Amino acid sequence: GAGLSYGDIDLVCGITGPGSFAGIRVGLSVVRSLALSMNMQAVGVSSVDAVMLEAMAGEDRKLVVDGHPLYVILESKRSDYYVERYVYDGSTSEIVGTITGCVECDDLMGMIGAEVKQPILRGDGVSRYLDDKAIVFNRLDLLCVGRHVLGCVAGGERGCVSQASPTYFRGADVSKSKKKYRMVEKLL
Repeated sequence: GAGLSYGDIDLVCGITGPGSFAGIRVGLSVVRSLALSMNMQAVGVSSVDAVMLEAMAGEDRKLVVDGHPLYVILESKRSDYYVERYVYDGSTSEIVGTITGCVECDDLMGMIGAEVKQPILRGDGVSRYLDDKAIVFNRLDLLCVGRHVLGCVAGGERGCVSQASPTYFRGADVSKSKKKYRMVEKLL
């Protein structure tokens, strides 16, 4: 491994979502449990921000600073996508998110089609959106995300770092059962 012991760890970070409901909840439970048992801070980074951080650590940063919007499109395993649109704010020199949510394909096509400059598309939902015609970023560099988290926490900034709590873009997929139940009467 890395030659570290538990005493060398100061911070535990997890992905807060959006994503698999059970996976996010279990992952954050582990993050919180580790932090609590080791008396350290637990923080989270959203899935869309993690992809944005990876893109901004590479050559995409120059394009975004030049005015090209960055769309992070994540697979929802439904007809829609988890989407965040990022742009460069020249007044603060920061990359800021301007749209967050579940977006249907037709709406996403309209948003992307209305852009003045060619948008940059990143995330695991891009291949479905483009009908598997593009080479896309599908792997998350956790080292890049970790460096950002440590830099934010050490500098006292929040940046993309939040509490280690789930991020939901929609409500739960459960509803009351429509099945009619028989009532069993007491026999006395």
